[in-house]
Amino acid sequence: GFKGWDGIHATGLNKNEEDEGLWYLSFLTPAVALFTPYTSEFSYLNVYDNLDKPTISKSMKFYVSSLRRIYYALGNDGTFLIKSVMSSGRVQSIKQNFPESQLIHVKRSIHKTLPSYISMFSKTWNLISPEIEPKEYKALGQTAIDFFNHTSKHINNTNAHIVDYEDLIKDPLSTAIKLLDDLKIHIEKEDIQNLKQEIKQAAKFKSRNKYSLNAFGWIEDEIEELIKD
Repeated sequence: GFKGWDGIHATGLNKNEEDEGLWYLSFLTPAVALFTPYTSEFSYLNVYDNLDKPTISKSMKFYVSSLRRIYYALGNDGTFLIKSVMSSGRVQSIKQNFPESQLIHVKRSIHKTLPSYISMFSKTWNLISPEIEPKEYKALGQTAIDFFNHTSKHINNTNAHIVDYEDLIKDPLSTAIKLLDDLKIHIEKEDIQNLKQEIKQAAKFKSRNKYSLNAFGWIEDEIEELIKD
């Protein structure tokens, strides 16, 4: 059932997964797109920070307490590293509830991220709604645009560590070492060697996925009109 994500995201019942599963329990996530293709009906979920205050307060209380339980079960040792594209719509709430947290924002062209996002979150649609109309794929892309606009407005060099995606691809080692230095995380020579090995291994990966804006009903000029920055 998880084969559709091969080469995109290592997914399975026996795999480590992002914290988005906690948000699924309350259905306060645009990732409900995995279960329904009618995302235009749930566009209010795209930017969590824009939800009403009681909803944010209650759901954040659950989220924080859940992370505390996981942290306790793991032995209260180390620092949580949480990576989720859905955090793009929650940056304000995350900073408010985790004031000592440090945000790392990987900045990439919306023209690249939009088709990738649509491809990732529509993988189930062929199975659950094979008759779905092309316009629904386009509606799914609005989530990525809302993420882009929200992070452009609320993330900057004063409240986050911003990494340019192209720099990361061009020189992953130097980019990673600089980021760790900015985060004030001390690394040993052994760590650098391990990092080099990981980079060498990652360089062997070749994506089989070909993403196209046009295939999902988008054109570049149209995107330019929708992005605020």
